[in-house]
Amino acid sequence: MHAVSNTNEPTADGYEVETLRVCALLESIAANYPENSPESHALQDAANAYILVQQRQSLQHAFQKLKAARNGQLTDEMITDLRQHGIDPDELEDEI
Repeated sequence: MHAVSNTNEPTADGYEVETLRVCALLESIAANYPENSPESHALQDAANAYILVQQRQSLQHAFQKLKAARNGQLTDEMITDLRQHGIDPDELEDEI
């Protein structure tokens, strides 16, 4: 039996689709400006910032799903593994 996911919850694919949509929009706006103009650079910076925010939200969502699957408790081994991958579970916990 497969678990039914809440369609209101963002998924990893949902974050990717939304990121691609927004970046395409920013790219279409940037096309109206010369390549090295301040506006073009600002739009590139905005796209990069948006990507980072979306990645962070996706990571938080995945972390919460992992915790929920473990009844709210991660093993010491899981925490160590996350930290070895550059993810601080305590930092994610504080943001929720």
